[in-house]
Amino acid sequence: MISLGPDGALWFTNTNAIGRITADHHVTTYSDVTVDDPYGIVAGRDGAMWFANYGNDSIGRIDTSGHISNYTDPSISAPFGIALGSDGALWFTNRGNNSIGRITTSGKVSNLTDPTIVAPVEIAAGPDGALWFTQSNNSIGRLTTIGRVTNYTSPTIDGPFGIAAGQHHALWFTNRSGNSIGRITTAGVITNYKGRTIASPTSIVAGPDGGMWFTNGADRKRDSIGRVSTTSAVAAFRGSSVHSPYGIAVGADRALWFTNGKQYNHVIGRLTTSGVFTRGTTSGISNPYQIASGPDGSLWFTSDSYVNHSLGRITTSGKVSRYPCPDSCLAEAVAPGPDGTEWFTDFPSAIGHVTTQGVITEYSDPNVEYPEGITLGPDGAMWFTQNGSIGRVTADGQFTFYGGGDIPCPYAIVNGPDNALWFTTMCGDNEIGRISTSGQITLYTSPSISFPDSITAGSDGALWFANSQNNSIGRITTDGTITQFTAPTIDYPTAITAGPDGALWFTSFGNWSIGRITTAGAVSSYTDHRISGLEGIAAGSDGGIWFTNDGTDAIGRIQP
Repeated sequence: MISLGPDGALWFTNTNAIGRITADHHVTTYSDVTVDDPYGIVAGRDGAMWFANYGNDSIGRIDTSGHISNYTDPSISAPFGIALGSDGALWFTNRGNNSIGRITTSGKVSNLTDPTIVAPVEIAAGPDGALWFTQSNNSIGRLTTIGRVTNYTSPTIDGPFGIAAGQHHALWFTNRSGNSIGRITTAGVITNYKGRTIASPTSIVAGPDGGMWFTNGADRKRDSIGRVSTTSAVAAFRGSSVHSPYGIAVGADRALWFTNGKQYNHVIGRLTTSGVFTRGTTSGISNPYQIASGPDGSLWFTSDSYVNHSLGRITTSGKVSRYPCPDSCLAEAVAPGPDGTEWFTDFPSAIGHVTTQGVITEYSDPNVEYPEGITLGPDGAMWFTQNGSIGRVTADGQFTFYGGGDIPCPYAIVNGPDNALWFTTMCGDNEIGRISTSGQITLYTSPSISFPDSITAGSDGALWFANSQNNSIGRITTDGTITQFTAPTIDYPTAITAGPDGALWFTSFGNWSIGRITTAGAVSSYTDHRISGLEGIAAGSDGGIWFTNDGTDAIGRIQP
């Protein structure tokens, strides 16, 4: 298999070694007695690559300098696929004992069994925060990070193997025996796509162009890289460098990189989305993620990438600056602080702030664990969400924690109109939470809340949030009354912000559009060919709405 690493290189598994290839085609291989027939490989939140050692029942870790560590446990049996979970841990399939394993970056192993888990193959993180996996009994499994298992079957599932998250809130998988590509929504609706060019497909990945790209490995005559669009259009790309392709991944250069079959295991191929087997270039802005207004009138953004390890700043005239983080920080969310600096959460264990001159300071505490959202509280401190709890940090780095680890996946957080903090939760009962500055927590539930992502305070004195799973915008008053708004143009909304016009503006990741909803519930939608892979959104000091384009590595702006 092959996967993008934290250093911008592609890392791949060999028979008894781990390989690394840079964009300029320089190849390095690393071997160790503990590396035994590795298969799946993925980047962890700790900046290292993690891989499944199928041959010796263990999980391996290799840092970017090539140092290899190995972890064993009686519950690990023939591990095959591996994926990074929404909880920051690595999740892997145990083909030998019909289970799914989990390992933290500190090496702690746990295991989950269920009667419906049968010889799981590959595994992927879904857009709903759960882990999705293919199974040898012709089914697709879903596992939440708190251990709930659901199994989906269909007559069209035939030899499922590779699986990956794609557009429109769905998972896509290869049917090796059925010579087809399958699609399953997070609600369990399955669609099947066939084409005469699909031949024993193996691995699959979401491409930078919105399509799903996969390897065809039936025989030498049909060796190719395939692509299927969300409208079911199937295409095949052949080249002299394609020989029984197996693993596939998107590189930092936004091209498709793939491994060739065992008889050609010294060859790594590269393909652009236009079908050219050649090299390309990368953009200066890479995988922009969250964005927020800054104390200096500019916008600050983080990167959903293990390559940059930096914070970005863009002025309203479009000038971009980047500030490298110490110790390769993984900045998640940003928010203006009380001290004229921009504060950010640093995955997995720190909170930091950056001055307008780019000077970065970080604060850590043993209880900081996978921080996500952050906001300035009414008490002048910064409040943040993390693994099971809500944290508070003062300007001089003093921490307090609330919730005792019992809050289900808190994610985004905002200062409310009632002098309290409001936050979303993305697992368990899908709740909207409120915490007072004294630490009193209240959770609100409703059938209309479905994986709420971002949350913001509206001009009407209520809180507004993006329901990613049921394609709606939610509103909750400070007394807990919840209302839901739907429209055909709302498709997997993620980020939401209050606009200067009194309306709420949000990103629709599913159809790559910017949405606007008035406090009365009237919805408008705006599309443009330059919008792709939307993530974060914020109101700028210039009266515009600014957003991040993960798909085109750009920052966008729309005038209300």
